[in-house]
Amino acid sequence: MSKTLKMDFYKIEIPDSSISFREVLQNVHNLPNDKRVREVRRHQVWLCEAYIHQHLWEGDMIRLRMTDIPIKGNLSGNVEEINLADHEGIGERTAFLYHIPTKILVLQSSQAGTSPQSFAEYFRRMGELDTEIYLDPVLQIDAMQRLTNIQTVRKFEVRTAGLDSMEIIKDQNVGVQQFVKMSEIFRAPTLSVSLSIGHKKKSSLSVDTIKELAHKLTRISQQNNQNVKKLRISGSTDEGENIKLDLINNRMREIIDINPGKQRSIPYTLRKEAVKKAWENRKNELNQMFNSK
Repeated sequence: MSKTLKMDFYKIEIPDSSISFREVLQNVHNLPNDKRVREVRRHQVWLCEAYIHQHLWEGDMIRLRMTDIPIKGNLSGNVEEINLADHEGIGERTAFLYHIPTKILVLQSSQAGTSPQSFAEYFRRMGELDTEIYLDPVLQIDAMQRLTNIQTVRKFEVRTAGLDSMEIIKDQNVGVQQFVKMSEIFRAPTLSVSLSIGHKKKSSLSVDTIKELAHKLTRISQQNNQNVKKLRISGSTDEGENIKLDLINNRMREIIDINPGKQRSIPYTLRKEAVKKAWENRKNELNQMFNSK
């Protein structure tokens, strides 16, 4: 029976730090297994396996659920508890690949596994860093080129859900603080912002500010469970070409088919092959985008 695995692409950034992610990963890899475990977002997370070959790190993360353990059942309708020792839990595995020259992370997408937020927070804690590790979603190359080519912005649309994202936006000097304040006054769980030049043909919103805001919002979305639901830019190039860009739906993703046979859990060998194939499918594109040979 065939299955599909989704692989997402991120660029890892550690601002204002003298240590690189490659060094953090190497330091964690050097530790014995029992020293790699950290509590992240109320679950135990650790680097289970990791290997380096030339410029590629390949590895597997485990997220261990210690509470709310499911029951075991059968097709006859019988159920029973899963008996676990106090130090045991139910684990979910997440494969990844990290390319050192481009700083690109390919991460298996899994609702029950290690999320991008937990991945970043785990290595921040393991590295004892004073700054955040950011996983910036990578746009597909055509979307990135179109974003770069926009010289006039006519409309910018944002919709977020959840006060956490609003709090982060409020801390940014990006001109939407009054919208956030209004949403808090009216206790509105969703914030929708639409900035437009209206019918003024030769006018433009501040292009640099909009691009900076778009970058920050994609980062915010990744840090806060995809709480940015809409992020769209409408504008034009110097040549007058109209561009409408959806920065949520144009993120880079690969869907890889695998065949685990009768195995009820997907072994790392298959997931490792899938994440490597996702990288190979996009390698030339990513090297072009991030100027790596």
